[in-house]
Amino acid sequence: MSIESPLQVLPCYKVAILHPDLGIGGAERLILDAALELGELGCRVVLYTGYHNATRCFEETLDRGRRRVSWIKVHGAWMPRQISGHFHAPFAYARALWTAAALLLLERDIDAIIVDQVSAPLVLLRLFSSIKIVFYCHYPDMLLAKRDSWSRRLYRSPLDLLEQLTTGMAHKILVNSEYTRKTFARTFKPLYRIGLHPAILYPAVGRQSTPSLEKRTTSNRSAMPSKSFLSINRFERKKNLSLALQAFALFRTTNDSDAKKASRLILAGGFDERIRENVEHLKELKREACTLGIQAEVSFLPCVSAEQKTKLLAECLCVLYTPENEHFGIVPLEAMAAGRPVLACKSGGPVESIIDRITGFTCDPCPKAFASVMEELFQNPEVATRMGLVGQQHVKSKFSRKTFGRQLHFHVNELCDGTRENEHSWSALNAMLFGIIFYIAVLFFMRLRF
Repeated sequence: MSIESPLQVLPCYKVAILHPDLGIGGAERLILDAALELGELGCRVVLYTGYHNATRCFEETLDRGRRRVSWIKVHGAWMPRQISGHFHAPFAYARALWTAAALLLLERDIDAIIVDQVSAPLVLLRLFSSIKIVFYCHYPDMLLAKRDSWSRRLYRSPLDLLEQLTTGMAHKILVNSEYTRKTFARTFKPLYRIGLHPAILYPAVGRQSTPSLEKRTTSNRSAMPSKSFLSINRFERKKNLSLALQAFALFRTTNDSDAKKASRLILAGGFDERIRENVEHLKELKREACTLGIQAEVSFLPCVSAEQKTKLLAECLCVLYTPENEHFGIVPLEAMAAGRPVLACKSGGPVESIIDRITGFTCDPCPKAFASVMEELFQNPEVATRMGLVGQQHVKSKFSRKTFGRQLHFHVNELCDGTRENEHSWSALNAMLFGIIFYIAVLFFMRLRF
């Protein structure tokens, strides 16, 4: 993929991107924006992934015939994701290694590789190539895993070692927020002590979606105030969607009025029937809505299209963003770009993207705090309109895709143009090989034991 710019003065590179699963989440939106924006700046881009479904993907990944675009290559989709609900991480690592091997075998003259999310392929890339590598760390995987039994702790120990050592093999590391950078420093202390300090590269809102959002927002300003609250998130327990249900139920019962009877809550977002948690949690949320007595006022919309999401954003009063300690969160940016205020928990990345009481609200993660803000916006819709206007300008100035692309190109150029080798990565290689042997031994032991 190469998009020519008439004023192109930046160095042009061939960049390969390695991403584990090209679905419709925030991480996929970021990596797709990276590919498109580097292409706009004149780079030749190929994207290798372990999975892509033409019926559940971003529009930019398809051509006019609804087939996958040629610069996206899929290798490893045949591998299972798990066995009986177990071993997700080993299979994810194996699929990423397979995809990385395909990249090394099939591509030529690559200047830089951007490895996203899963660090395991770095050992393969460093052993069998001299290509410069950027690793984009969304959040340390070891902090997301459960350790509620001795067997889980034993199972995770080699995976944690593998993550720490392979992360250290990158020539440059990028993270999505100051929150993640601080977490990286606490989690990977040996890497941080030897000088491996990540740089922040904030995700962005794509230029293609923002104009249509603004147009809808402008056309709706003269209409009746919206009475719906919108939540956009994957149907996963860590996204804390129960908070939205509980806050909405409390909002409807506080200072009860006829106007509130018309209020609605819409829970929309990513849903993958391959993932058992998605299926189970959607059922749990529906049961909770019934228990709270708000089932008639709540709509569940899994797997919304980009066009549907645009319409929902344009027609809501505000967006509820409920995850705690979210690494960054692309939804607040999408909401502000649509001219809608955001109500989020006072932790993690949203604290960096939302200007409290200016473009939205950051508050305690409890139903009472959320319901209080919902009440304020419902009674004063002009406040929501004013915040939406400021939010649009905030996103344009700090989180545009053009800014994101130029910053990413700067990091790639700095790496490709430099001569300093990341020697600490190679000092860890012997330990890495020991870790791999230990990892295989542990899995073999677990197979015999269970």
